[in-house]
Amino acid sequence: MASGMTVTDKVKTQFDKMKVNKAADDSDKRMRLVTCTIQDDVIDVKNIYTQEMLGKGDLPEDAYQLLVSLMVEDKCFYALYDCHLETSEGIKKEELVFVTWIPDDIAIKHRMVYASSKENVKNACKGFKHEVSVNDKSKVVTREAFAECLEKLTPAVVSLEGVRLSGKK
Repeated sequence: MASGMTVTDKVKTQFDKMKVNKAADDSDKRMRLVTCTIQDDVIDVKNIYTQEMLGKGDLPEDAYQLLVSLMVEDKCFYALYDCHLETSEGIKKEELVFVTWIPDDIAIKHRMVYASSKENVKNACKGFKHEVSVNDKSKVVTREAFAECLEKLTPAVVSLEGVRLSGKK
């Protein structure tokens, strides 16, 4: 069941920019996380975070920490996350992850609207490698827990955002 929510062209444009990763691009300017919310019956970009923004001001040091910090109990969002990981085979990967954050404690109306609109965003943003739906922050608050969500499609993840996972060689 999809809602009638429209996805703005800005969402599509930002996602397309994230997909196109050129070696010549300035890595500091590279988008690492884009969040989208529903405002006035439209799904639009809320925030864009680049590599150079991380660790400055009140922002966490890496994109994973930022993603988790945005998961507050009274706000829903969709996110496109440029996840940097390393597999047990020693392969470093940069994969796009579509994240839906709909906390359990949010009003039922908001939960229903975000859940029913998710397909609209996914259809507008084709090309991500993983999808992670979160309704309880404790399920992804550690890098190890988030890596488990990704391992359905990726061989064992041993490092996330340059941080070695505990118990992984």
